[in-house]
Amino acid sequence: MTNLRETSIKPLWVEDYYDGPLSGFCEYRGRPYYYVVQDDDWKCFMHPLKEETWNVYLERNKEFCTYVGDHWNDTFKSKGGGAKPESEWHNFYDKWNKVELPKADELPPAYRFFMYEGSSRRRKMIRRGWRRERLMEARCRSSTGT
Repeated sequence: MTNLRETSIKPLWVEDYYDGPLSGFCEYRGRPYYYVVQDDDWKCFMHPLKEETWNVYLERNKEFCTYVGDHWNDTFKSKGGGAKPESEWHNFYDKWNKVELPKADELPPAYRFFMYEGSSRRRKMIRRGWRRERLMEARCRSSTGT
């Protein structure tokens, strides 16, 4: 298994997050991969995706951005308006909660990388950015009256 530098990987969006991204989708050399953090050292494993699996997750992400927001895209920064009003979220969740998604890590890992290799300052900046996004979401929810 080849070790990669984080800078050679293009993050696309996060699927799971807790004090940092735990899993999501990225691109390496033009191919989509699913990454998952395996331990407290932020060691990630990248699983190549089959075409059918990638297409389902790509469609799901597009609808998430349309109805919920693009705040999970590009991993650490939003390219658009962040979270949408909570009144629109049901359009996404009503549909996708009923859909059984293919397992994204169905193929064995092809690469390994450390998400925060050698840069605790960068990690703090990233975590601060995510906290700011969560605060913006909470403000959006409270302004809609829910």
